Amino acid sequence: MVLIAHREQMVIDALSAELALQAMEVRTATSASELLSQVGRGSDLDTVILDSRLFATSGLDQIRKLVVRLGKTPLILFAGTLEPRIIALLLKAGVRGIIPETLPLKAIPSVLYLVGLGQVFTGGLSLEPAFDDHSGANALTEEEYGVLRRAAVGDTNKEIAAQFDVTEVRVKMLMRAICRKISARNRAHACIIAREQGLL
Repeated sequence: MVLIAHREQMVIDALSAELALQAMEVRTATSASELLSQVGRGSDLDTVILDSRLFATSGLDQIRKLVVRLGKTPLILFAGTLEPRIIALLLKAGVRGIIPETLPLKAIPSVLYLVGLGQVFTGGLSLEPAFDDHSGANALTEEEYGVLRRAAVGDTNKEIAAQFDVTEVRVKMLMRAICRKISARNRAHACIIAREQGLL
């Protein structure tokens, strides 16, 4: 039994049809709550294929928890917009496969077969960061991560400043630095990028 969890019904339908050609049974989920409900039904799952964007916040942490909950059942992710650094962290956390956006659907049954044999599939994706040491998420300081996390939950600059015992001017400076490093247009865009890349 393969569980496909994806936000887009069209992707689910296309992949389900491809797996059906290989006589594979399929379950589906289009939300995080559906996914967790399906996982909780029993131990008859052979593989879970997940769109990591189902987790709106704390993506990396939620995926780690899902790996633990699945136990021996392999978890495979659609790469989407995940950075190489995040992919490396996910594999370290126990994710067994990463499906690149460019991989044809007809190749996915072969991916499931390889993962079922105990292999880890990355589809030729580079796991090295594509940015230099002075840009990108891996260049964020601990202070910048703290500000980004608070901004993501809706705290105002004043509230963030009070929590970290700094001035509002300092918070604004840090937010500008964050936006520059992760190529975000503004505060809201920075939070969206961070969630998509599993940084929160």
